[in-house]
Amino acid sequence: MRFGLSAAACSAILLLSTAPALAVGPAHSYSLDGTLADALGGPSLSLVNGATLGASGVSFDAGQGLALTSAAFADSHVYSIGLDFSFSSLQNYNRIINSNGVDAGLYIHGSFAPVVDYYHFGAYDGGAFSVGDMHHLLFTRDDDGISVYLDGNNVLNTAPFSSSVITSSSVLFFVDDQSENAPGFVSSICTYNSKLSASDAAALGGGSCAVSGNSGAVPEPASWTMLVGGFGLVGAAVRRRRSSVAFS
Repeated sequence: MRFGLSAAACSAILLLSTAPALAVGPAHSYSLDGTLADALGGPSLSLVNGATLGASGVSFDAGQGLALTSAAFADSHVYSIGLDFSFSSLQNYNRIINSNGVDAGLYIHGSFAPVVDYYHFGAYDGGAFSVGDMHHLLFTRDDDGISVYLDGNNVLNTAPFSSSVITSSSVLFFVDDQSENAPGFVSSICTYNSKLSASDAAALGGGSCAVSGNSGAVPEPASWTMLVGGFGLVGAAVRRRRSSVAFS
């Protein structure tokens, strides 16, 4: 028995077969959906200075945030961190990641035309950042350099400054040593024991984590719609073929 596949069905099948694959899954995965626990069994995050855990993420005011023990990182020189977050307002410098307890580090810089910035005694500005919108940010580091991706786009590449080596007992998120921080919301955090590449950033599909440690990319909702619709057309074609055979 033979039958033809529709264009929609073929596209849906091709979508899954050509989806970009993440080279390595996360070492730690925090969905922050009412829990601070690591979905992969590692150490939990902790709230800092009164940040609030809700059903879909953590809300923080200026001076508040999250902390993760530095023991969660296999190598203090080689790691990546992904976050899905928003800032509700900004000042001149707004801390994102603090790995060493000093002023240098990753920020959103500027309150009128904010950009991603790695501050190391001089501004290293990257892509534009919008206030009030959820963004996916991926920070990657090894001894060859630092790369930052915002919403899947490579916005910053700079030297492997010593200030990005993890030297504190805990890595802090959104908490700064000089009160350069902003209020906002974070819905997920993941860490990786390698420096992720541009293709890895694309494979994450705008989210900080590969789901449940799965190394494959997760299709977008529209892709799922196409996939389900395509399989439905395949089933309809099979039923029509069987009906024609039964009454011939």
